[in-house]
Amino acid sequence: MLKTLHYAPPAALTPLEAAILAYLAAHYQLPALTAQVQHCRVSQREYSGAGFFTALAIADPASPLLSDVASPLEGCQIEVPGLTDGAGSLLFVREGRLHFLEVHTWGEGDIVPEASEFVLRPSLVK
Repeated sequence: MLKTLHYAPPAALTPLEAAILAYLAAHYQLPALTAQVQHCRVSQREYSGAGFFTALAIADPASPLLSDVASPLEGCQIEVPGLTDGAGSLLFVREGRLHFLEVHTWGEGDIVPEASEFVLRPSLVK
């Protein structure tokens, strides 16, 4: 049940996507990550039925590259009303640039980037 939306020009992040990326920038405290998060836009979204993938484009090509970063970066836990087991997130980096954000449910149900009610918590995965 994949549904893919392409954006040209790239679109703005949803509040959920922006909150996850801000959480990651604060958690990892990498200047290059913070700079890229401030300039990223959405080039594509793919809805999987158990979450979504958001392809990212960096609007400022002069943003510093992320070096010595193991991809993916473990994200945060996400609590959404009606989603019993919650969701998790991963941020993938390719060639020093943010590549895509994955948000996936831990059990049954779905989470969409347009979710307006959510709480972010530290990841339980180490």
